Amino acid sequence: MRYTTPDNIPAPEPGDDVDPLEDWFGDQADAVQAALVARAAATAGAAGKVNYTASIAAGAYGTDTKVTFPAGRFTAPPAVVATAGHSRITAAVSAITKDGFTLNSANWTTGTAPGSTSAPIVFNWIARVVDA
Repeated sequence: MRYTTPDNIPAPEPGDDVDPLEDWFGDQADAVQAALVARAAATAGAAGKVNYTASIAAGAYGTDTKVTFPAGRFTAPPAVVATAGHSRITAAVSAITKDGFTLNSANWTTGTAPGSTSAPIVFNWIARVVDA
C-alpha cells in the first residue's frame, strides 16, 4: 500500500489486499484524523481585544495587562501583534508563551490619552503560529 504526501493518507494500489475492509477503513480514518490535527496545530491562531479603562498620562506607560489564549490553542509561543485604537498610544507585547502574553502600552505624546469604563482605549491583538 502506498502513502500520499505530505499527509501520509493510506491509499491502496491495484492488487493490494485490503481484507478485512473495516481494518483498512479504520487505518485510513486514523491517518486522516492525524493529518487534520497536525494541520490545525500548524496553523493555529487566536485574536481578541482588550478594553483599557484608565487614562495614560503624557510621557507615561500604561499598566501592563496579562492576556490569556484559549486553553490548549498553542503548543509553542506564537507570533503576537497588538495595535492601539487611540492615536496617542503605542502598543507592544512581551513575555509571550504558549498560554498568553503581556500587553504593554505607552503614551509618547504631550497630551493625556483618556480612557474610561464608558469609552475605553481598545487594543486589538492577533496571535498565529509562524513557520520557521
